[in-house]
This record gives sequence, structure tokens and C-alpha cells, in this order.
Amino acid sequence: MKRHSRPTSAGRASAAFFIAAGLSLWCSGLCAEARYALVSTGQHHVTGTFSFSVDAPQMQVTQWTVYLAQAPEMHRQTKVSTTVSPAGTRYEDLGMRHRPLVRITLPVESGSRRHQLDVTVVYRATLHARELVDRDVDKSYLAPTILADHEREFSLAATELMNFTESRFQLWLDEHKLRRRPGEDTVDFAERVFRHLCQTMKYEYKLEMDRHASYVGRVGYSDCGGMSILFVATMRANGIPARVLAGRWNKSSKPNQHVGDVSYYEQHVKAEFYTADVGWVPVDVSSGVLHDREHDGLRFFGRDRGDFLVLHVDPEIQVDTPHFGRKTFPWLQGFHYYVRGEGNLTDVKVLESWHADRP
Repeated sequence: MKRHSRPTSAGRASAAFFIAAGLSLWCSGLCAEARYALVSTGQHHVTGTFSFSVDAPQMQVTQWTVYLAQAPEMHRQTKVSTTVSPAGTRYEDLGMRHRPLVRITLPVESGSRRHQLDVTVVYRATLHARELVDRDVDKSYLAPTILADHEREFSLAATELMNFTESRFQLWLDEHKLRRRPGEDTVDFAERVFRHLCQTMKYEYKLEMDRHASYVGRVGYSDCGGMSILFVATMRANGIPARVLAGRWNKSSKPNQHVGDVSYYEQHVKAEFYTADVGWVPVDVSSGVLHDREHDGLRFFGRDRGDFLVLHVDPEIQVDTPHFGRKTFPWLQGFHYYVRGEGNLTDVKVLESWHADRP
């Protein structure tokens, strides 16, 4: 039976399409034993504008400090830029990955900024759509990304949230038979894990959630972030490089849009795993849980439509704040802020918006 996510070469664009698109190619004859490959299905030039305001009427602020993600350049998104107003400075988080951030440090002496701050961030990028297919020895495909030693180290590491070394998680792997079998292909194993999670997990989103992999696996429910963490932890526990991608859909948020009782501005979290023969393969577990009703259940495995802007790789961002010491927060799809001054933060109002110019 033909798999939805890996159709045969019939009906596929020819290699000439990929050459015309200016994308790098890889001769399949160099790796004839490989079973799978990635093909390009297009690219999109996108602009996303994130705006927010903080109104703290009970504060007389003397300094605002704001942390924002600087969208990274990577295989799935190129020609990336991040523009912030008011201007900030480049900052690297203190975690292992040293992810690029923007920090705004804004002293205030008088005026409306004594209690209110308005910030606009504009992200621009070219997003590359990709799809995993069965390899045809007579065709050429996208060249696999070469995994640098430091990226391999990052993508195999245990962290606070991806705590796959804990005994509870190891027991969960055994109970659900999620150990890689001798001779099992990396893609086939990842597909087996993906199917298992889509069939057993339930979606739930709350403002405060425990997303430790050991907890999510045990209770069987989480949101897109928790499911992606669980998938990545399972891959890493089996010695397969994998990573979490946090960002926003290339789609404008709607007024008063909510997921459950939480305001929603098109934030989302996906995952990728790596195999040398193919490169980084996209996976979206929560979309599979929520939206896939097709017979093979692989609509969101090995397929990236180029409609998602990555703002940072992996959770658990660490910063050293000027006045409050080191802080860690799981995600930075929006912003984190700190204030110095007199008063209190009761009655604080925060307004946000996300506008995406779709191609």
C-alpha cells in the first residue's frame, strides 16, 4: 500500500524542477542503499509582525528589560531577518545551544513609558517546503544537511524537560516497546514512535503545564510542546539526534482567539529528527493527534508545508537579567519582560497581535 507521506516517484516533479528552484541536489547514486529522501515542494517568502504592549498602571518604571527570539537561519528557513522597535542588542542565551536572542534595555526618566511599553518585532524569511519520499535510484534529491559535531551533541543531550535518562522514562520506553530494534531503519523507527504517540496521546492545553517527557509519557496527554518534547526525548534515548522547533504559523491571529481558555496567537511547536541519508525530517505530533483522519496516519510525518516560522530550537532558554539574576523559561515565541522601579505589577494589562503576510 502506498504511504501518504512517501508516495512513489509517479506524479512527482522532475529533477529539473529542483535545479530551476536553485536548491542543492544530491545524486542518489552516491548513496544507493538509502531508502528515503527529501524533495522540495516549493518555497514561500514571508513576513510576520509581532506587536505587544504592557500597561502597568501601578508602576513607575525606571527600566524595562525585554527578551525576544531572534529567528535562526537553518535548512528549512533562509534569508532570515529580525527587526525590533525600539531597537535592542543581540544576546545569546546561557543554555548549551547559545541561541540568538534580542534584548531591549530601556531606561526611563519620564513620559508614558513610566508605566507602558510598546514593542514591534518583524520577522522575514524564506520558508522551504519539503516532503519525505521513497528514494528512486534514477532521480536526484535535496542534499542531506551535514550534522556538525556540536549540533549532534546538542541534539542527543538530556535536559530538564527532555529527561530521558530518568528511570521513569526508561520504564515507559520498555512498557510501550519504544526501543529501536536491531537493524531497524531510523526513519522506520521514528515513524513507529510517531504512530504510537498519535494513537495514544490526547491533546490538552493550559496556561501552566508539566511538559517533562517523563510526566507527559506517563499521563498520556499534553499540548504541542509537550508532545514534541516527548517525541524528541524518545529519539534521543535511542541515540537518534532530534530537536524541538518553537515558533508561529504563517497565519495571522484572529481577535479574541483562544485555545481552551488561553489566548492564542498562532504559536506552535514541532519536531525534527536526523538521519545521515536524508537530513532533518519534519514531524508534527500534535497536528497528527488533532487533525489526521486519513487511513495511514502519516499526514504530519515527513512533511513540512513551509508555513511555519521557527523562532528558536529546543525549550529551556536561560538569561541573566540585570537585576533579578538568572532566569529560565521554556519558550520564547512571544516575549519575557522585567521592570525596575517603584510600585507593583497588579492590574497589568498585556495586549498582543500576530500578523503574517501570506504569499
